Amino acid sequence: MRRAPHEVRAESLLRAARALALAGAAGAALWGGRSRAAATVGGGLLLAGCACAGYGIAVAGLAAAGDTATAAAPHATAGHGAEERARRARGHAGS
Repeated sequence: MRRAPHEVRAESLLRAARALALAGAAGAALWGGRSRAAATVGGGLLLAGCACAGYGIAVAGLAAAGDTATAAAPHATAGHGAEERARRARGHAGS
């Protein structure tokens, strides 16, 4: 089954964010105390990872909001029959 382009885009952005954040954290932890340049590069990678994660989440959210068939259907049927079940539980019959 083929996935929609926005799903692939959001997933690749989040995967890149994870890789950037891990590389930045590793660089800052391993070489950040020895070199100001390494600390700056590590911090920049962490910042890029955070930006990538935020943009990936925004892309995924906009894609989910645009697909109203799957976003609204579970909510529309969640309470179906709830009032009738509650009325029967209280012992009231009829309408």
